[in-house]
Amino acid sequence: MPTLEEWEQALAAPRRVQVESSSNLLEEVRQQHKKKDAKRQQDGQPIPARKNNLTVVPAFSPEKYVEIIPAYMLNRLGVVTTPAIENLADICSTWAYFRYLWAFEILPPNIKKPVLRLSQAARQIDFHQKGLLSDQIGVGMAAVLLGAYLDAPLAADVTVAMDDPTWPIELQYDTSPDYLFFNATQTKLFIVECKGTQTTRASSLDQLRRGTEQVPSLTFTDGRTPPSLVVATCLSKSGTRILVIDPPGEDQPKHLERTERVAQREWRVRNDVEFARGTRLISEAKVLSFAGADEAAASKIEGVRKRIPAMPKIQPRESEIRENEFGTFKGTHQRIGMRDRFNIDLFQALDTTVLEGLISDEPAQIDEQMRTFQNRLSAISAKTKKAQPVSVIHQKGTLIVRTAGPDGSLLEVQVSPP
Repeated sequence: MPTLEEWEQALAAPRRVQVESSSNLLEEVRQQHKKKDAKRQQDGQPIPARKNNLTVVPAFSPEKYVEIIPAYMLNRLGVVTTPAIENLADICSTWAYFRYLWAFEILPPNIKKPVLRLSQAARQIDFHQKGLLSDQIGVGMAAVLLGAYLDAPLAADVTVAMDDPTWPIELQYDTSPDYLFFNATQTKLFIVECKGTQTTRASSLDQLRRGTEQVPSLTFTDGRTPPSLVVATCLSKSGTRILVIDPPGEDQPKHLERTERVAQREWRVRNDVEFARGTRLISEAKVLSFAGADEAAASKIEGVRKRIPAMPKIQPRESEIRENEFGTFKGTHQRIGMRDRFNIDLFQALDTTVLEGLISDEPAQIDEQMRTFQNRLSAISAKTKKAQPVSVIHQKGTLIVRTAGPDGSLLEVQVSPP
């Protein structure tokens, strides 16, 4: 049975992760394409359309080490993977915490440069569950990088967006990217395909290859073509490495009179305003659902005009307000009984000023309040000299780990003996 100190190490200790986007990486992916093309030709299979003009992502070139705190990554994973719907949100939006609170290696406190590794228990789970863990942690890692280094902390599910009958893009092929990441004003926007593996660098390279066959280009009527990123996380025994490439589309004309899907790997937006409105509402619904504000989330989704199937309505969850070093938050609390007899209490919440802005549905106000909140977090992180805003408190035999995200979300984990 782990001690409270070991729980603290597993959740709150900063870990080093290597992030790479280099010319050598691009060449390795090209070689993967050549191998796969030769195999397809040998088997008489067609070579699918893909992105060939690979480029590096300047923020991660040359490669660098970044610090990631597991609890903060779980916050980002929880928000990004929370369904933007009101039904069954309390089940779907917390499963990542239930499954992965224990997923990271417990390290002795005297290690000077600890790296992020999965725990031995995480490595010994069922093969299919292992693949799910790798993919989901890959989403969390991508969310951390997009928010911290590319100023794009908000996310919208592509599949949810496509379910809007008025959506200004039509998906006409089987594969699609995972998420759209952006900031509140959408001056930063990325199409992102997330991958994950626990095996080798070669597996991650193959995932990058496949990603170039899945992630499309996106062009707006004003001529903008936002980056399409493929992010592959390799959770090896020696540490964690994240590989990032940008496979841009072909050159497009500066102004487009007609906007439509023009090729299998190229989208054109028919209505820039409708695109911004839809993605913003989906992202806001996810944050609200994460904090248990299901009715407000449902209102956002109704604004997206998503076709919601008829399902039994859930009762509104009881919310509570808590103040801490990050601000004042409103959200929901629940307890999980663990087999090692520790009690795990989770509090998922949203900063009250950000919550007020989201309910007001005024984009300018929401942007201002999120920026104010982000500035507050930056000041706290600078003062505590931590990579992400995470606090640890030992109180009457209970461990409390709190972490806040740039969208106003809060994850609080309390570990207490029975």
